[in-house]
Amino acid sequence: MKIHGTAEGLALSKKDFGVASSGSVTPSVTYPDSCESDADGTVSETTINTSDQKFGTGCLSFDGTDDYIACNGLAVTGTCGMNDKGTISVWCNFDTLDVGGEGGGKICAFGDADGNTFIELTFSAAGALYAQGRQSGTKQWVCFTSNGLLTTSGWYLCTITQDGSAPKLYVNAVEDTEFHPSYNNHSFWVGSATGLDEFRLGMQYHSGAIDGKFDGLMDDIGIYDKDIGASLISDLYDGGTGAKVSTISTDGCVAYYNCDEFVGGDLVNNATPTS
Repeated sequence: MKIHGTAEGLALSKKDFGVASSGSVTPSVTYPDSCESDADGTVSETTINTSDQKFGTGCLSFDGTDDYIACNGLAVTGTCGMNDKGTISVWCNFDTLDVGGEGGGKICAFGDADGNTFIELTFSAAGALYAQGRQSGTKQWVCFTSNGLLTTSGWYLCTITQDGSAPKLYVNAVEDTEFHPSYNNHSFWVGSATGLDEFRLGMQYHSGAIDGKFDGLMDDIGIYDKDIGASLISDLYDGGTGAKVSTISTDGCVAYYNCDEFVGGDLVNNATPTS
């Protein structure tokens, strides 16, 4: 049975703020809700691919073994405003879908050291986008899309939103969300997940281990403190051509990674805050 949320979010129009020729965000693009350096990520083994990117001059490359990026400031309750609502949108190009761990490979996850509390965005070997929220070992909600939406050919815009009542999943701007009927605390989100201390791209953290490694590429990652709604997700997908986060309304964007380069070994939050 499909269960869909009722809040669609505000319809936001596309605004061309412009980007520099290098693919970096120009100083004229400002993000009033940016987490600034709190959202910078520490790189572990992940590299920059400058040949197969979706946008700009590069993208993140994960080898499916031990690569990840830790953006732990995003997991601190209250710091980045994602307490009861939010959106995570990532362009993904999968080298393989058959990755171990519950729910399959991890695109990204909030987590804690004991592995009992987390919110994760993952995928299955059957080509479904999958997500779950868990507190102290108890599942709060589990949701997933239809099988076969994801393949190992080309780029996919993978998005999860939370409007305060329930999460939604989108693949290429098409919402497709089915809930496991046994777990009904659908409003569970970052502010309810006590003990979170990690946010990682490419894996879920627990007990010093790496679970559900991501094998493939990621590009142009946007993280918001609100449900950005179907209209803006459609703008980001832009019929498959794609539009950078920096060319869309930036209201509510706490972190933006254009994935073009590392600076001093870090993945820098390209969401330049309003001065």
